[in-house]
Amino acid sequence: MTKSSSGYRVGVDIGGTFTDVVVTGSNRLKAVKVPTAPSDRAGSVLAGIRSATEQIGIGLGDIVSIVHGSTTGTNALIERSGARTGFLTTRGFRDILEIGRVQRPMEGLYDFTVDRPTPLVPRYLCLEVAERMDAMGSVLE
Repeated sequence: MTKSSSGYRVGVDIGGTFTDVVVTGSNRLKAVKVPTAPSDRAGSVLAGIRSATEQIGIGLGDIVSIVHGSTTGTNALIERSGARTGFLTTRGFRDILEIGRVQRPMEGLYDFTVDRPTPLVPRYLCLEVAERMDAMGSVLE
C-alpha cells in the first residue's frame, strides 16, 4: 500500500461488551465493533484495529496516531464497581472529599437539604501525610 502523507488515525473506546475502533485518513473512514474480552482488553483493541485496517485496505504502518478511551473506567466510577480505593492527602485536608467543592446554582447555594453524592472514597480510607511538595519540588512539612 502507498503510505498517505498524512497517515491514518485510529480512535478506540473499550466498553464492557464491545470495543469500538474507528480508522480515518485520506478521505476514508471505517468503524468496527468487536467483542471486549475482559481478561484481555488489549487483545480486543488489537483485534479491532486489525479488522478495521484490513477492511479499509491499509497496513499497520500507515497509522500515525491512536487515541484511546475507556467506557469501562467511566462505568466503574458510576457503578462504584471498581477496586477499593484509598486517598492520601496533606494533613488537614482529610475531609476534602466529604466537604466537596462544586459549583451550585445560586438559588440552592445554602440549601442544606440537597442530596449530595456519596464520596468515591470512604472517610476511613482517607489518610493524611505530614509533608507535601512545593511548586519547586522541595518537601515542605
